[in-house]
Amino acid sequence: SRAAGSDRRRPVPAATVPWSTTITPHVRPVRFRSGVNRLVAVSASMPDDADAELTARIDAVFVQVTKLLLLAGFEVAYGGDHRRGGLTRRLADAARGTIGFRGGRVHNYLTGPDKARVPEDEFIGGINIIDVDPGPGEPGEGDEIRYGRALSEMRRRMTEDCVAKVVIGGKFFDAAGFGPGVLEECFLAHRHGQPLVLLDRFGGVAAAVSEMIGTEGRAADTDEELAKTLVRLEADVTYLERIRKAKRSSKPADQLRAFAEPAAEAKGGRPTAPPKIVTDDEPSQAARQVLAHLRRLVE
Repeated sequence: SRAAGSDRRRPVPAATVPWSTTITPHVRPVRFRSGVNRLVAVSASMPDDADAELTARIDAVFVQVTKLLLLAGFEVAYGGDHRRGGLTRRLADAARGTIGFRGGRVHNYLTGPDKARVPEDEFIGGINIIDVDPGPGEPGEGDEIRYGRALSEMRRRMTEDCVAKVVIGGKFFDAAGFGPGVLEECFLAHRHGQPLVLLDRFGGVAAAVSEMIGTEGRAADTDEELAKTLVRLEADVTYLERIRKAKRSSKPADQLRAFAEPAAEAKGGRPTAPPKIVTDDEPSQAARQVLAHLRRLVE
């Protein structure tokens, strides 16, 4: 009968669909060009001076960006350990309940001792763990230098694997490795001609890189803050000593200054587009700006 037929066509109430209350609705799928890479890196950490409000905003935008990318059809890559309360745990929480989580489109790059800290029962079936082997080191290489080299190799590998990189926050000091991790990921993207999307209004490395490349409309004191950061990086004994022991030439202050220079050419000899700057400070709107920039890259 017509009544029975109309019942069959009636939409299923959202309340009957598990996970329906945890996803962001109304996300138009991306129409990817044939053969285009769908893997996007999300590089994030809390800035050095993050208070409770900024921490909550970064946490929120990290979750929103992850959800929107997965719902639109992208795959998401993140390099981070599994400390309690860290962003890798939030990545897993954000991915749960999305189609992307069920399809194995979340990739967590790990190396060294970080791999041993993965809670085996928590991520089965959803996150693809990519264990990056840093290869043999120098004779007599200590654990600290070996770990720093492993982190740099992990970041290099993730940069090569991804079509673009989204940058949120980022600490400058007291980081593992040869310098700030988020800054090194930005620097690698810049040198490889990888498109960057910088969230300018959430502080940290992303805001400093945005300032270095000349974002308009910033507060008058940003130049002074950036200068102070460069001076501190120049004098950071911990980073400099690790770099010396590892016989590396790339210093954090030089990496930050590199954004005042032209980026490398993209593959095929095409000029690389300048980084895209997201200037909205509201997490959900900022996440939608990120998705809009990435759509134009791959459609």
